[in-house]
Amino acid sequence: MRRVSTAEGFLGAEPWRADGHWDVVVVGLPYSGSSAAGRADLGPGMLRSVSRALGPGPLRGPAPGWWDRAEQELLCAGLTFADAGDLRMDPLNAGQDLDLVPEVLERLRGTCRLLVVLGGDDSLGYWVHEGFTGVLVHLDAEEDARQPRCPSGPTRSDFVRHLERLDGLRIVQYGQRGLVQGRPEPPGGSRDLARDVAELKSLVAGSGSASCAVSLDVSVLDPGVLRSVAMPLPDGLTTAQLGGALRAVGSAGVPVRQLTVTEFAPEGAEGPAGRLDAMRLVQLVVRACHDWLT
Repeated sequence: MRRVSTAEGFLGAEPWRADGHWDVVVVGLPYSGSSAAGRADLGPGMLRSVSRALGPGPLRGPAPGWWDRAEQELLCAGLTFADAGDLRMDPLNAGQDLDLVPEVLERLRGTCRLLVVLGGDDSLGYWVHEGFTGVLVHLDAEEDARQPRCPSGPTRSDFVRHLERLDGLRIVQYGQRGLVQGRPEPPGGSRDLARDVAELKSLVAGSGSASCAVSLDVSVLDPGVLRSVAMPLPDGLTTAQLGGALRAVGSAGVPVRQLTVTEFAPEGAEGPAGRLDAMRLVQLVVRACHDWLT
């Protein structure tokens, strides 16, 4: 695995340094472990590219902030940002490279208050959270907790089942919808399903955890809101509803240390629909950083 610096830092953020400390550090994981995930490997690059429209110059020191015209509020003023580039897997050695991800992310979390991981598809979910201790809020249209079938390790459809087996991790899921074959097994042990935002906040607050990670699979949004999704399902959340869920997590009294965005799969680097969807996600990330850190 190589850490590759990118020409475009997220929101114009300065390059990450091992001896620095920031409010927010961003890192990309442009990896698709499944052909069903479309071009989710393009997601991190497009999010960075589109985010530069909100920051015409490189950030050095505290951000001047971004004015939300709808809410009449200045977001993220005074926060510092750094971009650690992309973690790129060797296609001939991806399995061993993935085993290095938890250690690298732990090192990055040690240099910031909030680590933002711009991911590929959900097959990364196990390794991204393997080294995290606390409560994990997984926002997704699907359960991702099928009985494991792949002998080579976790996949995008069963990684939550693997995470359940880890010590020190409490899992709260929210946003599921659609049809599944047969009656699903109720979650137990270290995993809970939240039926509404109030229950989501209650489960996070009652987890007894000292820190929180949020995993945002963008398929939780309705395809009418976000089209560049690997596996779209109808009747999803609106942007406002997702924002309400993120605010509920942030107000539960458990500091959010990591936000992972996965399954954003633009069809190409120049598609107007992909750029629109990317800007929507960039705005969600900016709002989350503001609500959780200020």
